[in-house]
Amino acid sequence: LAHRGDSIAVFRARAGGDSTLTGERVPSPVGSGHLGARLYRTRSGRIFLNGLAGVMVWRDGAWALHLPTPGGPAVATTLDEDARGHGATWLRFPATHQGLWTWAPGRPPTLARGEGTNLAVALGAGPRPLAVYEPGHVRVHNGSRWDLLDPAPAELRDAEFLRRRADGDLWVGTRNGVHLYREGTPRWTRIFSFPFPDQRNRVHALLRTRDGALWAGTAGGLVIHRPDGTSETIDRIGASGVEVVTGLARDTAGHVWIASGSGMDAVWRWDGTRWHRFGREQGLATPRVHRITSTRDGRLWFLGLADRGWTNGGAVSVWDGARLTHWAPSEALGNRGVYAMGEAPDGTLWFGTTHGLSRWDGRTWTHRPVEPGYEPARTFAVALDRGGRVWFTNRETGLYVLDGDSLTHVTVRDGLRDNRVWEIQLDDSDTPWIASSGGLNVRRNGEWTGIGLEDGLPSPYLWPVLIEPDRVTVGTLGHGVHELSRREEHGPGPQVLVEA
Repeated sequence: LAHRGDSIAVFRARAGGDSTLTGERVPSPVGSGHLGARLYRTRSGRIFLNGLAGVMVWRDGAWALHLPTPGGPAVATTLDEDARGHGATWLRFPATHQGLWTWAPGRPPTLARGEGTNLAVALGAGPRPLAVYEPGHVRVHNGSRWDLLDPAPAELRDAEFLRRRADGDLWVGTRNGVHLYREGTPRWTRIFSFPFPDQRNRVHALLRTRDGALWAGTAGGLVIHRPDGTSETIDRIGASGVEVVTGLARDTAGHVWIASGSGMDAVWRWDGTRWHRFGREQGLATPRVHRITSTRDGRLWFLGLADRGWTNGGAVSVWDGARLTHWAPSEALGNRGVYAMGEAPDGTLWFGTTHGLSRWDGRTWTHRPVEPGYEPARTFAVALDRGGRVWFTNRETGLYVLDGDSLTHVTVRDGLRDNRVWEIQLDDSDTPWIASSGGLNVRRNGEWTGIGLEDGLPSPYLWPVLIEPDRVTVGTLGHGVHELSRREEHGPGPQVLVEA
């Protein structure tokens, strides 16, 4: 539509994809003397116009009165309506109707009387509309009233236009450029949490299965969260209690294994139909299995705490796809409990034990002494990058990186959020993600970045971390499971224009 003089020109594209436009004129509800005439196209697809009798809307090929202004012609300085029909406009004239007007689907426009008559220079319509007034005051509607947003981001205070995207994100146009506020795409999403003091909020292990479900080992049993949003809790398998789950893994057949470092005397496998128990008689080395991990050949490794109960020859068992057996080399570890394991690019295996760090090269063991002050000596988490560097922690004194014979100690002084590091994971680009009692850390370009409460993380007390291409899922020690969108990692970079 194009307004000119005392009529509106309506142009339509011809059917069949022909780009030729055909035009016709329809009478204008404005007239040639209305200097405030202006057309507004909104995200709902509707077109609005400042008219002589009020704000008009184009409907079924004709103009209809949307907001009557009996005191004179309507002059709206700004108008917005979202895709669902929530709208707002600021009327400058007539004086009897001056101010902020809002409407919703099925409800006519109403004047926000408490907003006064300060000029609104930008509006962002939606279920929670925003209004930017001169000189830089930002107001947001919180269901029943308008509140001052204070402090307001500088980009909002300087806004000249606001536009919401279909996903709720907000484009903010200023004199200095365009900014995007990701209100509609929160960084953190709650996957599940339960009312205090439910022990299922204390999460020890995470696993994504082939059907897209998220399995969580908790202090209150096993929680399975499915893609449709439903959840199931398993705290018993037959007559056996499943109370504290600390180990989860998936084998090459897609079957899920669960274990516990404190609450069970066997490990269990779910084959998609029923549960199977594996205890001492089936080849399990020790009843308390803290973690289950895998190597590149597809084998599963069951890392046991040999000092807690019987042993069947060492603390480590291996599933080769057909049977579970104790791993004979682990007998040399004696009564060392094994908390973690990592595989180097050359196939060397590194084990975190109650006595530090041990390396198996396929023939012999090397027990790596750690620097003074590494107390307790327990190595709780281990990860190896593609360069063969060993990342490990004792859960108390920070993060350690072993590169050949060089040992680097990383603490809060270097950017960690907390020295109590619980988990170390490396993503596909070898980027380390560190979970601690102070939140999440990630290292990029030689710098540590912290993610905590101020970034929307519901709790800083973290343990398991699950890294996927589009998200990072964390288990907390008291607030359930939450998911971080990685969308912002892959956004477009800035463009730099150099003028001679």
